Parts: sequence; structure tokens; C-alpha cells
Amino acid sequence: MSFRINTNTQSALALSSLNKTTSEIGSRQLRLATGSRINSAADDSAGFTISNKLQATTRGQAQALGNIGDAKSMLTVAEGALGSTMDILQTMKEKAVQAGNSSMGDEERAAIQSQVAALGAEVSDILGGANFNGTKLFTNDAAGTDLSFQVGDKSGDTFSTTIGRTSVSSLGIGTVATTTTPAADAVATVSSVSDDGDGTAITTGGFTLGGAYSGTEDKVIEFTVDGSDLTYQDEDGRTQTISIADANNEAKGGFEGVTIEVDTNATSGDKFTLNLTAKTEAVTEGDFTSSLDLTSDSGVADALTTIDAAISSISRTASSLGDVQNRLDFKAQNLETSKTNYEAANSRIADADFAKEQMEIVKLQILQQTGSAMFAQSNASGQSVLSFF
Repeated sequence: MSFRINTNTQSALALSSLNKTTSEIGSRQLRLATGSRINSAADDSAGFTISNKLQATTRGQAQALGNIGDAKSMLTVAEGALGSTMDILQTMKEKAVQAGNSSMGDEERAAIQSQVAALGAEVSDILGGANFNGTKLFTNDAAGTDLSFQVGDKSGDTFSTTIGRTSVSSLGIGTVATTTTPAADAVATVSSVSDDGDGTAITTGGFTLGGAYSGTEDKVIEFTVDGSDLTYQDEDGRTQTISIADANNEAKGGFEGVTIEVDTNATSGDKFTLNLTAKTEAVTEGDFTSSLDLTSDSGVADALTTIDAAISSISRTASSLGDVQNRLDFKAQNLETSKTNYEAANSRIADADFAKEQMEIVKLQILQQTGSAMFAQSNASGQSVLSFF
């Protein structure tokens, strides 16, 4: 048996064990405080990665559920407008039937004609004013209104639908006068293009972009192009492209007022710099004009045919919206189920088991108390060396 006091090995071991126990208690208490088994990557690096991926999925799916709700709200607004339009069309048919009666005089038919024209104007206002967050829901364009919704957390998890062409013109009950006025110019930026420096003409689409040039002054050429990128053939027969970076392709009538400035000296590396201005047009709607004539028997017959066709068109559009809403309901149900399952999977990985953690804390607290006692005893054992003196 030996006695050494400079290095108390027993005390060091007891202290190490006590520190480990105390650290573990702190970790368990943090889990109980946060409810999470994994509070840092060090707790479980693989589980940390998997949990973050699952959380990203569930949060994305939660937002997708919100998107579906917004989509249904949008379609509900459209359906409401169609419902009001249907009510008006049915009233218009009622009035048209009333006008097709020889007991009606010219003044009576004129009054009915006026009422039907007012109803048609209201249909125009309803369809033209139906929008959701600035998106017009009904249009006179043949392509209709295209809508796309992100209904999942992955790229490509989209749902697209189209509200068919719906307007007083497409229904045949009237026309709306439109006027077009120039809007503010939109400036587009265009990249520079290098010339080979020999001063030969560069031609595209029948327009000459440059030509032989010399002298001390810049040459400026003006011409008009459409919204696509410009291409030309260089002297070696290679196709070169002038890329339009911000072309504002929604501009009506394409681009005009394009200016090309050529550098003074015809040396290699000269640049053609294009400054392009897009001309846009603003379209405003004017007064409604009825296409229905209820002042004669033949006009009434034609009006009834037109109104019946309009009612059928509105019914088909409303029915298609109902089908879309049903599909969105099913997508929402499936997404809710998927989200719940992902959350359950994440819970098994990342959430703390309170019963287990509390049980471990009780055990560790006992070990902490015994460790403290053993540490005190190991410190006292070295004092027995004083008996030698």
C-alpha cells in the first residue's frame, strides 16, 4: 500500500464522474424544457439532418394547404360573379319572353329593351370587375384566364386550370367600347455587341444595323424591331445575337425608337450600343352597347336564342369551377394526411420522451449525490498520511 498526496487519482476519477453526471443532468433538463430530444447537431447528427428535412417538408406542406385555401377563395369569388350573372340572364330571358307578345305596344317593348340593356351593362360590370388580388378572373381573350397554384412542397407540385373566355361579347349579349392610349415609355436595357471592325453592314430582319463608316463623328441609325432578340451574320458567316435583357414583352406594337451608336474608329473591338424604348398601350373600357333587340318579334326570337346560349355558357363555366374546387378539396385532404404522417415521423426522431427523461434525471440525481460523497471521501483519504508523523 502506498500513499501519495501530489496526485490524488481517486479524487480525480470521482470528480470526472461527477462532472459527467452533472453535464448529463443538464442535457436531460434542457430536453424537458424544450420538449425536443435533439437541441443541437451534437445530440444526434444523423437525426438532426433527418429532422430538419422533415420539418422543411411539413412547413412547405402547411403553406401549400394555405395556398389551396387561397385558391378556393379565388374560385369562390369567380363562382359568385357567375351566380350573379346567371340571375341577371334569367331575368333577361324573362323580359325577352314578356316582349314576345303582341299585347305589348312599341312603348312597352322600348321600356323592356331599356331594362334589358341596363341588365346587360350590369353583367359587363360584374364580369369586368371580378378580380382577386389584382388578377382579373374573366377575360374576352380566346385563351381565357390561366391560373396556377403551388399545391405541394416539391417543384412541379402545381395545379393549373383555365377559366374559359367569359365576357358580354363572348356571351353575345353586347359589346364594350374600348379605347387605347399610350402609356408611359418603358426603358429596356440591351447588351453591347462587338463588331469585327471592318465596317461592313450588319443586317437583320430587313433592317440594316450598321454600314461602312469612317470619319470623326458617331453614326446613329434608328429603326423599329419587335420584342425578340436580334440576330445578324458576321463577315465569317457566323450568327451573332444581340440579347435584350429587359424587353418588356407585354408592350403592344413591339419596340420602336431603337438607336444604335457606332464608335468613331473602325477598329477591332468596336461596340454597337443599343438604347431601346418599349412603347406600351393602356386599354380602357367604355360604354356597354346591347346586342339584343326586343322591339320586334324576330328580334325577340334571336334574343331568346342568344340568352339561352349565354345561360348554357355560364352554367358550363360554373360547373367547371365546381369540379376544380372539388379537386382542390381532395388535394387538401391528401396533403393534410401527408403532413400529419411527416409530423409523426419527425416527432419520433426529434421530440423528447418526458417519462423517460424524468426517469433518467432521477437516476442521475442519485448518482450526482453519491458522486459528491465519494469525491469528498477521496479528498479526505489523503489526510491519513499525517499519522506517519
